[in-house]
Amino acid sequence: MEKAGTLVAKTMEQIKENAERTIFRFDIFKGVADAKGRIQKVKSVGHALITEGSHTYTIYLKTLLKDQFYMLPERTHMDKYDFVILTREESFREGRKFFWNNVGEAKLLEGENRDLLKLTWDIFAADDIYLNTIPVKKSVLPALESTTSAEAA
Repeated sequence: MEKAGTLVAKTMEQIKENAERTIFRFDIFKGVADAKGRIQKVKSVGHALITEGSHTYTIYLKTLLKDQFYMLPERTHMDKYDFVILTREESFREGRKFFWNNVGEAKLLEGENRDLLKLTWDIFAADDIYLNTIPVKKSVLPALESTTSAEAA
């Protein structure tokens, strides 16, 4: 059995390795096609975040301020869409942390619109919501060490 000090040191090392992460922010907007078929932004309706190394986007919509959606790459129906949009709720089953609900999908567009994902939800009638796959902002979370030293000062 390892000593408590060794376990704490290992845990602190893992936290430091994972503490400095890059987060990318993507615009979600309402759009319309121009005469050439290129989607033009009308207004921003939310944003999505993804942490470097992760496959899960977290979606925030301005209309639903308290709700979060999650977007993951689709594994089974890739011919129909590229991503699945999910919500999650606490699971009361032992051994299962969350219960995931499939509430929509996203499809990568082609041609002039190849930098966009078209987002569709099962119950929302909007068919003009897009996610720009080029990040609008990149942030780096500070490492734990710098936070700890600032608190000590």
